Amino acid sequence: NINFLNPTKPSSLKYVQIRYGGQGTNYHPSGYYPTYTGVINIQNSSPEISDLIFASSTAAAIYIKGDSYPKVVRSVISDIVAPPGNASHLGGVGIRLIDASSTAEIIGNLFENNTVAIASRSASTTLLTVRDNTFRANGKNSEFYSVGELNLENSGNRDLDSKGGFHIAFSVARGKSVLLKAA
Repeated sequence: NINFLNPTKPSSLKYVQIRYGGQGTNYHPSGYYPTYTGVINIQNSSPEISDLIFASSTAAAIYIKGDSYPKVVRSVISDIVAPPGNASHLGGVGIRLIDASSTAEIIGNLFENNTVAIASRSASTTLLTVRDNTFRANGKNSEFYSVGELNLENSGNRDLDSKGGFHIAFSVARGKSVLLKAA
């Protein structure tokens, strides 16, 4: 996989095609066995990913963890599909934000024929922006889960076949704020 692990250096990845990635260690498709992180692994880093094509993978195309704030723009993420009999937490996710401190700008992308286009566990005070994306033939367009803070801008997105939907589940502790912008 391609790793972005340095928080102090500006990084970018542009105009690349990545196909048939995400088999995991020993061809095991699970993102957690033993610790396969995805085709692109972003941890405690904030690269710009633009104009990429991801296709035909079983793990996450982009895996985001830690204090990360990448920008993913004008890319195509398609056919990222969990192997038969596996749940989406074991693969098949276009972009996976794995923990509470992770967030991202996800703008102007095409997500097509994925088990789940975007899965997020973000509970950051920094806004998670999911804007102006196009979704087609996904099992789910998104799964947003949060405990504590939920700061989400989910606007200007188009679901071309009205199939995948946007799934949001959160709980808010007393005194915590929630920002949810959907249009």
